[in-house]
Amino acid sequence: MLAGGMFLSPVASAQVSADDKAKEWYESGKVFYQEARYDQALVAFETAYRLSSRPTLLRSIGYCYEKLGHGHAWQGLSRELQ
Repeated sequence: MLAGGMFLSPVASAQVSADDKAKEWYESGKVFYQEARYDQALVAFETAYRLSSRPTLLRSIGYCYEKLGHGHAWQGLSRELQ
């Protein structure tokens, strides 16, 4: 595959695809969260995290746990991140 005159390795193009998919899941999660569909938002954010391993997604996951009445999980996660 050519990109800017350079060949991309299959690993690089697979990573781009995983990042693109993660972004799609994250965007879906934001919509679900805004609609107060926290269980669906949680699944979307967790899927985005599995695809990208971006630690910033953990905050969104924590907010979902909090809204779902699992605040203790969010508190534990917050302590782990400090």
